[in-house]
Amino acid sequence: MTSDKVPQERQIQKVMRLGIHGTSAVWIQNWLTYGKQSVVVDRKYSAWMSVTNEVLQGSALGPLLFVIFINDLDEDVASRDRKFVDDSKVGGAVDSVECCQRLQHDIIRMQNLAELQMQFSLDNFGRSNLKAEYIVLSLPVFPHDEENEITQGDLDYAQKYIKQFYTLEGDSEGLIQGDNFFSTKIKELQEFYGLQVTGKVDFKTAEVMTVPRCGFPDLAPYSLYPGMPRWNKAFVTYSVVNYVPQLSFFEIEYAIWRAVNVWQKVIPLNLVRVNNFEADIKISFERRAHGDNFPFDGRGGTLAHAFSPGRGIGGDIHFDQEEKWTLRHNGINLFHVATHEFGHALGLSHSRYRSAVMYPTYYKRNSKIFSLSVDDIRAIQHLYGTIKMFNQESAQPLMPDKCDASISFDAVTKAYGDILLFKNEYFWQKDQYTADTKISSIKDVWLDLPSTIDAACEIPGEDKIFFFKGSKFWTYTHNKFNQNSPQSIYLFGLPFYNANIKTMDDGYPERISSRWSGINYTIDAAFQNNGLIYIFSGSWLYGYNCWRKEVVRTLSLTQWLGCQVSEL
Repeated sequence: MTSDKVPQERQIQKVMRLGIHGTSAVWIQNWLTYGKQSVVVDRKYSAWMSVTNEVLQGSALGPLLFVIFINDLDEDVASRDRKFVDDSKVGGAVDSVECCQRLQHDIIRMQNLAELQMQFSLDNFGRSNLKAEYIVLSLPVFPHDEENEITQGDLDYAQKYIKQFYTLEGDSEGLIQGDNFFSTKIKELQEFYGLQVTGKVDFKTAEVMTVPRCGFPDLAPYSLYPGMPRWNKAFVTYSVVNYVPQLSFFEIEYAIWRAVNVWQKVIPLNLVRVNNFEADIKISFERRAHGDNFPFDGRGGTLAHAFSPGRGIGGDIHFDQEEKWTLRHNGINLFHVATHEFGHALGLSHSRYRSAVMYPTYYKRNSKIFSLSVDDIRAIQHLYGTIKMFNQESAQPLMPDKCDASISFDAVTKAYGDILLFKNEYFWQKDQYTADTKISSIKDVWLDLPSTIDAACEIPGEDKIFFFKGSKFWTYTHNKFNQNSPQSIYLFGLPFYNANIKTMDDGYPERISSRWSGINYTIDAAFQNNGLIYIFSGSWLYGYNCWRKEVVRTLSLTQWLGCQVSEL
């Protein structure tokens, strides 16, 4: 952000906010408004030109005014910022996912400030950070050239990785060692993970290979029988063969039960827990080589693997005994991994969608709202069919489609770092920076809520969400139900309608346009994010800038949600 792009109106507002009023403020305003500038080169003077939209360069007052202008720049900015008299910069050391997310938040904060006030420059962005990717001005900014960071060790590891997860059983050893074969398989990996397809092991490709993951291959067959294996019976049994000391007996049983329940709710298949070794699906914790030709590698790397439905070892699930198993965030969450592996035991392969449970690599998710994505549901129901869920009155399926061109939402709010979008009995959990979404039932996460809601809002920093339905609201703190709920919305401080005398509180209702100039359409939902109010109306999304008092962005919901719209 540079001083030669400071808007004069905002500059005067900030000067007066410091207590500078009267003659002094008028003088500064006149100096900014009517100031002229001439350039001298070799004692030759240029013509005098009016300066209409910037601070006079080379003046003594200019740097002082710019310091006043950027004085509040670091509000709500967690990263290190540097303020200078001619520009201002934000940055910091990025050595973890949390640091990357914090810097991304601050970039958006600075970007929104720039939209209101001055130019936002990308000329030097990312020069000293080669390992992160950010979204700036709605576009990804990729790391600079990273090929020099790839070592021979990285290439050797890539060979092993390709052989384990991208090689068919019939491929000869000579073919696997060939350069063309390796390059082709690297391209397959890059395409699968949505990376730039080059056929070379660059930094992003090498980084994907180091993430803890499932032992099930991404593209190669991994079944005991050809075709599309599935369980061809109504009841499938499972048992837990052994346990690990990191978790108690009850914690392990609970994690497995939850994982089973995630799948059982969407297919007409009965998964039954039994206490013998003759179960269809045998679950065990194993160490290193354990007799199935797929040895574990210790902590990190391969976390677990499972076999597709069939006799003998078919359907069995093995977890690496050496992992730090937990039900929280300080290790590898057993519930999350078990849910993924049960998908394989039921016949599913890996998904290319990062929001899917069947995505091959492990990353921390919020267990409170952990659920199947639409891709998971479609895949498993393709194998086993659906549980009929119809509205008897309309005879229409209850589960909505986010890519329906006529989609609209009942309520929208930020929560847990994501965006929650509610429609009928369901809600989508959308990543704040990408189009990744997954759908869940409201009742699966918030059991005590009505099946549908009218509105929702989050209290940042308190992990508290309020849900509204009719004249009542419900409160959840840390995703736990507040026993005082539901309560009247009058207690929330909203304008109250007296049914007896049929009147609202004095001054209400107000016209929407009286508060938000230019908003003359019906509002379905709204939430605030990074300095803008996002307003949902029908199948459209509007970004409203309160400083400028105007709509600065307009998107269709299907575009915002990353749907591919077919061209006629």
